[in-house]
Amino acid sequence: MVEASVERAETILVVNDKLLPLKLVVETLKTASFVILQADTEARAVRIAANYPGRIDLVLADSRMPALARLSLAEALKKTRPDIFVLLTCGDILISSYGCALIYNPFRPVKLLEMIDIVLHTNEKSHVIRQLIAGSSA
Repeated sequence: MVEASVERAETILVVNDKLLPLKLVVETLKTASFVILQADTEARAVRIAANYPGRIDLVLADSRMPALARLSLAEALKKTRPDIFVLLTCGDILISSYGCALIYNPFRPVKLLEMIDIVLHTNEKSHVIRQLIAGSSA
């Protein structure tokens, strides 16, 4: 499902196998005027990313989905979209060594939007944040 946006150009692919959290995140992002794609499985997310004709700026995924073992979704997406950013919605650290950003779950909508802003606008952030999001050590 694709939602059009007039105010923002950024497109976010939301991936979660649980319907309620998926809907809550999608509604939060719609309110912030992002273009939204959504998938309830890793396989669907990879198909959407491979077939979507436009740019996908960010993948927001629940890292506790069974099929996401060892960040296989991020690895699969980067094969067809090497510049895509991945933000996972749970974990103990903010940036993983795989180059994926992490956000504590549960999170408030405002915190989600702040983290998306950090990930999508790394060129405007400090050198240390750019290195962390790229997965290198600071």
